[in-house]
Amino acid sequence: MSAVSAVERRGAIDTFAVVLMIGLTLSWGLNGVAAKLTNTGYSPIFLALVRSALGGTLVFIWCRWRGIRLFERDGTLWAGLLAGALTHRPPRSVRRSRAGSSSGAYAAASAR
Repeated sequence: MSAVSAVERRGAIDTFAVVLMIGLTLSWGLNGVAAKLTNTGYSPIFLALVRSALGGTLVFIWCRWRGIRLFERDGTLWAGLLAGALTHRPPRSVRRSRAGSSSGAYAAASAR
């Protein structure tokens, strides 16, 4: 049996798929509006911290609900630390200062 024949073709989209796509579209569309509104009162760094903390908390709750153990020793700690160290890239301001850019280029880049 091939992979193509294992997929069942449907004549119409079910309600769950429609609701999911409308919800995702609204979420993505309102993300830009929310960013513009909140940047006037809060620091973007603080908002990134809040989003990351909220997302991490939701993933943790979901894993607990599904019974997925996150903090189990499986021998991948050192490989993960090595992969993180090899893929780490310093912030743009650090890369710019290492390159010895002129003050005009720095002012133009920081004004963005």
